Amino acid sequence: MGGGVEGHPGGIGSLLELIEQHEGAVLYDLLNHGYTAADLDAVPYGRLSWREMLAIIRHQEPSGKSAVFRAVHPKSWGYSLEVQAIMSLQPGDWEVPSDDEVTAPERQLPKPADIRARLKAVDAEIASRTA
Repeated sequence: MGGGVEGHPGGIGSLLELIEQHEGAVLYDLLNHGYTAADLDAVPYGRLSWREMLAIIRHQEPSGKSAVFRAVHPKSWGYSLEVQAIMSLQPGDWEVPSDDEVTAPERQLPKPADIRARLKAVDAEIASRTA
């Protein structure tokens, strides 16, 4: 159990990194769960183990209610999960391109005469196989 993925620390390593970067936000979320600053300082020997703190931090509701979520996602925390899902489908800056930037894709459609000739060739090949 434990270990990171692709060079990112896992478990306690990721938690320590998060605390280092966003200590105030971690403390705020722990205070909202009934813990104190002394509990944060006493991990893992006090009321809170590394595993318990990791569970609290990782499994917070992904919304503006979590200070850690706001700290880690400063640009998107104000959006609902539905809006975030829609935004993830359309990467970019959400600007509508001007008429100068829009170009129709080049597409060569076969001409009707070419289609008829190809169909006749296929019919002839089928007839020769069945004869």
